[in-house]
Amino acid sequence: MIYAYIRTGKLKDIEYIKEMSKADIVLIDLVSEWGTSENNEFEKLVDSLEENDTVVIKSIDNLVTMSRKTQFCDINDFISLFKLCRKKNIKLISLEDKRGMDLLDVDAYKLICLIEEGINKRMNLTTKLGRPSKFPKCFLETYYKFRNKGINAYEAGKELGINYKTFYVLVKEFES
Repeated sequence: MIYAYIRTGKLKDIEYIKEMSKADIVLIDLVSEWGTSENNEFEKLVDSLEENDTVVIKSIDNLVTMSRKTQFCDINDFISLFKLCRKKNIKLISLEDKRGMDLLDVDAYKLICLIEEGINKRMNLTTKLGRPSKFPKCFLETYYKFRNKGINAYEAGKELGINYKTFYVLVKEFES
């Protein structure tokens, strides 16, 4: 069976995939103006795939988009689909791929394995991705010492490992 899957918020994209894929079943996850979706249709797609099926997607980057459930770019969706397709001998075809070939060739599989390995290594690191938290770890204790006149802003900043001006900014934000 031929499945087509797309995440979009535009009618022209839906019409494009219906026309170009010639799929038996077209699954559409509508995205919000911010690019998030519920991924309900993606989950249905993964559940309904059987041996020797074909999955047609608009492009690879269409699979790796924002999910309202996870609130981050969900490369895991793509990796899980890729592995499932590989295991069940399912063809994965991108309409925007110039070659029009199956995306599950040996080179692509090696690349996906490397990406997954990199993600797993990054998850195991002690440092977190993204911006650091706004307030340093012992901010509350230091704030109370500062407010009770136990220490001044310079000492508080030094205790927290930040500049005293940054400490004032955090105090102002905390008190607002």
